[in-house]
Amino acid sequence: MVGGNVNRADESFPDIYNDLLFDEGEISFADTVVSYTAGANVSAGFDNPARALGAPDVVGRGLEPTVGDFTTSLGRRGVLTVGFTDNYLTGSGDARPDLVIFETGSIEGVSVEISRDGVNFINVGVVAGIDATIDLDAFGFNAQDRFGFVRLTDLGQGTSTTGAVGADIDAVG
Repeated sequence: MVGGNVNRADESFPDIYNDLLFDEGEISFADTVVSYTAGANVSAGFDNPARALGAPDVVGRGLEPTVGDFTTSLGRRGVLTVGFTDNYLTGSGDARPDLVIFETGSIEGVSVEISRDGVNFINVGVVAGIDATIDLDAFGFNAQDRFGFVRLTDLGQGTSTTGAVGADIDAVG
């Protein structure tokens, strides 16, 4: 085709989410739930793991969720494992973040593990506070390493008494 454009349905474009550039835009985020075990005290409506899929819905940290419209609450010690079907997590070759956990509301610590096969997981630290990013290169991985799974485990912190107990996950990418 000369002088025109071909747009494929699966074409991706760079996009910015919460001041972070994602080179592949919307497809950079988890798109399947592998498993979810709600921890203690998660109310109905906050326990839909599919709400942690796709690009973030909330700008910034947002307020503590009052309904579970945009987040999945892990509950105290709850576990969420998500997968990537149309892309992989890789190192970047530098110190830039390679993985971001978008959490809303109160800040609660989350242990983060990655896996190539969904069975054997490697711990890559804890995210909590304002910086919820992980540089996979800091753990010895590079652009040739490919990871299709992320497991998040709530550390049992926080004082929320609403149904949104534990980390409230909006997106993983």
